[in-house]
Amino acid sequence: MTNYNLEATSISPLSKNKPQQVIVLCHGYGGDGQDISNLAIHWQRFLPETIFLCPNAPEICSVNSQGYQWFDLSSDKEELILEKSLVAEEKLNTFIDQILNNFQLEPNKLALVGFSQGCMMSIQIALKKKKQISCLIGYSGKVINQKHLSDNIHSKPKI
Repeated sequence: MTNYNLEATSISPLSKNKPQQVIVLCHGYGGDGQDISNLAIHWQRFLPETIFLCPNAPEICSVNSQGYQWFDLSSDKEELILEKSLVAEEKLNTFIDQILNNFQLEPNKLALVGFSQGCMMSIQIALKKKKQISCLIGYSGKVINQKHLSDNIHSKPKI
Protein backbone atom coordinates (compact mmCIF):
# COMPACT_ATOMS: atom_id res chain seq x y z
CA MET A 1 0.00 0.00 0.00
CA THR A 2 1.42 3.34 -1.02
CA ASN A 3 1.34 6.22 1.43
CA TYR A 4 0.04 9.48 0.03
CA ASN A 5 0.04 12.89 1.70
CA LEU A 6 -3.79 12.80 1.72
CA GLU A 7 -5.91 9.92 2.98
CA ALA A 8 -7.85 8.44 0.07
CA THR A 9 -10.42 5.85 -0.90
CA SER A 10 -9.07 3.75 -3.76
CA ILE A 11 -11.07 1.75 -6.31
CA SER A 12 -8.75 -0.61 -8.22
CA PRO A 13 -9.08 -1.31 -11.95
CA LEU A 14 -11.84 -3.79 -12.73
CA SER A 15 -9.42 -5.57 -15.08
CA LYS A 16 -7.03 -6.26 -12.16
CA ASN A 17 -4.21 -5.07 -14.47
CA LYS A 18 -1.77 -2.23 -13.85
CA PRO A 19 -3.74 1.02 -14.26
CA GLN A 20 -3.50 2.66 -17.67
CA GLN A 21 -5.13 5.84 -16.43
CA VAL A 22 -6.18 7.45 -13.16
CA ILE A 23 -9.21 9.47 -12.18
CA VAL A 24 -9.02 11.63 -9.06
CA LEU A 25 -12.44 12.47 -7.64
CA CYS A 26 -12.55 15.48 -5.29
CA HIS A 27 -15.50 15.69 -2.91
CA GLY A 28 -17.44 18.77 -1.92
CA TYR A 29 -17.47 20.83 1.26
CA GLY A 30 -18.28 18.62 4.26
CA GLY A 31 -17.93 15.37 2.32
CA ASP A 32 -15.16 12.82 2.09
CA GLY A 33 -13.47 10.51 -0.37
CA GLN A 34 -15.76 7.62 0.52
CA ASP A 35 -18.84 9.69 -0.42
CA ILE A 36 -17.65 10.53 -3.91
CA SER A 37 -16.21 7.05 -4.54
CA ASN A 38 -19.75 5.94 -5.41
CA LEU A 39 -19.24 7.60 -8.81
CA ALA A 40 -16.22 5.36 -9.40
CA ILE A 41 -18.24 2.23 -8.74
CA HIS A 42 -20.68 3.26 -11.50
CA TRP A 43 -17.97 4.39 -13.93
CA GLN A 44 -15.46 1.57 -13.59
CA ARG A 45 -17.33 -0.87 -15.86
CA PHE A 46 -16.81 1.64 -18.68
CA LEU A 47 -13.17 2.26 -17.68
CA PRO A 48 -11.84 -1.16 -16.61
CA GLU A 49 -8.15 -0.17 -16.85
CA THR A 50 -8.60 2.89 -14.60
CA ILE A 51 -7.79 3.34 -10.93
CA PHE A 52 -9.99 5.81 -9.07
CA LEU A 53 -8.57 7.72 -6.12
CA CYS A 54 -10.83 9.80 -3.92
CA PRO A 55 -8.84 11.88 -1.42
CA ASN A 56 -10.17 13.41 1.76
CA ALA A 57 -9.57 17.15 1.77
CA PRO A 58 -6.76 18.21 4.13
CA GLU A 59 -8.92 19.91 6.79
CA ILE A 60 -11.75 18.75 9.05
CA CYS A 61 -14.86 20.67 7.99
CA SER A 62 -15.62 23.66 10.21
CA VAL A 63 -19.39 22.96 10.14
CA ASN A 64 -19.35 19.13 9.99
CA SER A 65 -16.68 17.39 12.04
CA GLN A 66 -17.49 14.09 10.27
CA GLY A 67 -16.46 15.57 6.91
CA TYR A 68 -13.63 17.51 5.31
CA GLN A 69 -13.04 20.81 3.54
CA TRP A 70 -10.44 21.84 1.00
CA PHE A 71 -10.43 25.28 2.60
CA ASP A 72 -12.55 27.18 5.12
CA LEU A 73 -15.52 29.08 3.74
CA SER A 74 -16.38 31.05 6.89
CA SER A 75 -14.98 34.27 5.39
CA ASP A 76 -16.36 36.01 2.32
CA LYS A 77 -13.10 37.90 1.71
CA GLU A 78 -11.89 36.89 -1.74
CA GLU A 79 -8.18 37.35 -0.90
CA LEU A 80 -8.44 35.11 2.17
CA ILE A 81 -10.34 32.41 0.28
CA LEU A 82 -7.69 32.47 -2.47
CA GLU A 83 -4.89 32.23 0.09
CA LYS A 84 -6.51 29.23 1.79
CA SER A 85 -7.29 27.56 -1.53
CA LEU A 86 -3.64 27.85 -2.59
CA VAL A 87 -2.56 25.90 0.51
CA ALA A 88 -5.04 23.14 -0.39
CA GLU A 89 -3.96 23.31 -4.04
CA GLU A 90 -0.36 22.58 -3.06
CA LYS A 91 -1.46 19.54 -1.04
CA LEU A 92 -3.69 18.21 -3.83
CA ASN A 93 -0.92 18.79 -6.40
CA THR A 94 1.49 16.79 -4.22
CA PHE A 95 -1.10 14.00 -4.01
CA ILE A 96 -1.51 13.99 -7.81
CA ASP A 97 2.26 13.94 -8.37
CA GLN A 98 2.59 11.02 -5.92
CA ILE A 99 -0.10 9.08 -7.81
CA LEU A 100 1.45 9.68 -11.23
CA ASN A 101 4.86 8.70 -9.92
CA ASN A 102 3.55 5.60 -8.13
CA PHE A 103 1.73 4.26 -11.20
CA GLN A 104 4.34 5.59 -13.66
CA LEU A 105 1.74 7.51 -15.63
CA GLU A 106 2.03 10.78 -17.53
CA PRO A 107 -0.30 13.70 -16.71
CA ASN A 108 -2.22 13.08 -19.96
CA LYS A 109 -3.44 9.83 -18.36
CA LEU A 110 -5.08 11.76 -15.49
CA ALA A 111 -8.63 13.07 -15.28
CA LEU A 112 -9.73 15.33 -12.44
CA VAL A 113 -13.36 15.21 -11.32
CA GLY A 114 -14.73 17.56 -8.70
CA PHE A 115 -18.01 18.29 -7.00
CA SER A 116 -18.76 21.70 -5.46
CA GLN A 117 -15.64 22.79 -3.51
CA GLY A 118 -13.79 19.84 -5.06
CA CYS A 119 -14.75 21.23 -8.48
CA MET A 120 -13.31 24.61 -7.49
CA MET A 121 -10.01 22.92 -6.60
CA SER A 122 -10.03 20.79 -9.77
CA ILE A 123 -10.54 23.81 -12.04
CA GLN A 124 -7.70 25.69 -10.38
CA ILE A 125 -5.29 22.74 -10.59
CA ALA A 126 -6.19 21.52 -14.08
CA LEU A 127 -5.65 24.87 -15.75
CA LYS A 128 -2.48 25.73 -13.80
CA LYS A 129 -0.64 22.44 -14.45
CA LYS A 130 2.48 22.92 -16.56
CA LYS A 131 1.96 19.47 -18.11
CA GLN A 132 -1.59 19.16 -19.39
CA ILE A 133 -3.88 16.53 -17.87
CA SER A 134 -6.39 14.63 -20.01
CA CYS A 135 -9.56 16.35 -18.85
CA LEU A 136 -11.56 17.98 -16.09
CA ILE A 137 -15.14 17.17 -15.16
CA GLY A 138 -16.78 19.59 -12.77
CA TYR A 139 -20.11 19.50 -10.99
CA SER A 140 -21.61 22.54 -9.25
CA GLY A 141 -18.39 24.51 -8.85
CA LYS A 142 -16.92 27.84 -9.83
CA VAL A 143 -13.61 29.60 -10.40
CA ILE A 144 -12.18 30.68 -7.05
CA ASN A 145 -10.50 33.87 -8.29
CA GLN A 146 -10.71 34.78 -11.98
CA LYS A 147 -7.74 37.15 -12.03
CA HIS A 148 -5.44 34.71 -10.24
CA LEU A 149 -6.47 31.87 -12.53
CA SER A 150 -6.20 33.87 -15.76
CA ASP A 151 -2.71 35.02 -14.73
CA ASN A 152 -1.60 31.42 -14.09
CA ILE A 153 -3.10 29.31 -16.88
CA HIS A 154 -0.47 26.94 -18.28
CA SER A 155 -2.62 24.34 -19.99
CA LYS A 156 -6.07 23.89 -21.45
CA PRO A 157 -7.36 20.36 -20.92
CA LYS A 158 -10.76 19.23 -22.15
CA ILE A 159 -13.43 20.50 -19.76
